[in-house]
Amino acid sequence: GFWNRKEAYHNLKVGDQIEIGMQHIGRQSDHLTVAEFVRPSGPARQESMREDAAVMERSDNPAVGFRGMIVGRLVAKDVERGTFTVTVDAVPRVWQNNQSRSPKSLLGKNVNAEGVPPGLLDALVVTRIGETIQFGALHDGGERLRVGEVLRKVAPVEKGDYPELPDDFRGFSGILQVKIIKKDEQLWDLIAEVTDVVKTFDKDRSRNAESIVGKQVMLTGFWNKKDAYHGIAVGDRIELGVDHPQRLGDQLNVIEGVRKLDK
Repeated sequence: GFWNRKEAYHNLKVGDQIEIGMQHIGRQSDHLTVAEFVRPSGPARQESMREDAAVMERSDNPAVGFRGMIVGRLVAKDVERGTFTVTVDAVPRVWQNNQSRSPKSLLGKNVNAEGVPPGLLDALVVTRIGETIQFGALHDGGERLRVGEVLRKVAPVEKGDYPELPDDFRGFSGILQVKIIKKDEQLWDLIAEVTDVVKTFDKDRSRNAESIVGKQVMLTGFWNKKDAYHGIAVGDRIELGVDHPQRLGDQLNVIEGVRKLDK
């Protein structure tokens, strides 16, 4: 999963000790996916993380321990320092290692971010105050959120841009049939309308899987299914296996077979 973290990858050498966020997406595979930050580590850093984690467990501040994606209007920025402030309009993704108790409580609040990587500074340069940006964000004990691997200017948030799952559907694991509404080539995800729930897996924990039929969902995790992703287009109907492991988020992870259906 280093394809979109090339700068970090090229700065690594054999023998380095690093800290890295990972996921195990394909249960039948033996590889781990790089899900977020890559940075140097050591004994002092590890001890600091343990202290920060203890603080996170006790906090009701939704920014503390947050790991995910934020969309918001730019309130202030300092390009030289790589910092900015946004008013949060959407929280489209909450990552599996999130520690915030209520990520959606960030909506409407101002959050401060720092650590914009050099390769992403151009997005901050071209975005004017009042315009909207999307960025990967993680809190690791500091006063600000730290910018992850994504920072880009996007359209202002409109109702329906970032679908939210019905509460009865959270925890779902199974196979869906969907119609593709929108593709995001940069983030390797889809917005799709669910037309059918084909089956549920044994680990399904949703209260009512059928509650998702007729509603739109965000599908993520196509980075390791690139051929399938490039072979589908807006308007296509597909069948695929998905999982919803992070109940506080609204994204579904693609975990198996992506098959195009007849229209």
